[in-house]
Amino acid sequence: MCFVMTIQGLETYILRPRDPADYDLLVEAIRPAPRPTDVDVVISLRGPIAPPEMCNGLMVPVVVFDQLYSFDVDSFIEGIPRPEDTPEAEKSASGLLPRSCTTRSCK
Repeated sequence: MCFVMTIQGLETYILRPRDPADYDLLVEAIRPAPRPTDVDVVISLRGPIAPPEMCNGLMVPVVVFDQLYSFDVDSFIEGIPRPEDTPEAEKSASGLLPRSCTTRSCK
């Protein structure tokens, strides 16, 4: 079984955990209904291009990861600590990150 990370719909990396016990992190990162605001962060070392026989002919770099985080942007922004004396109007972080991006522009 191969775990492939896609970026904007393009198969980009084959993910392999450094520790075999971390395959659970890959399974937990799979979302039944992904949203455009979902974010996956992989802390890894990029390795060589996979040989064709490794993953059904897919030839992309293999990354061996140490950490894997999955979250949506709203949860991330809500989790950013703010000083207690921050005015209520400044607590919204809706403009910090773009809501949707394509290869040409972000909205």
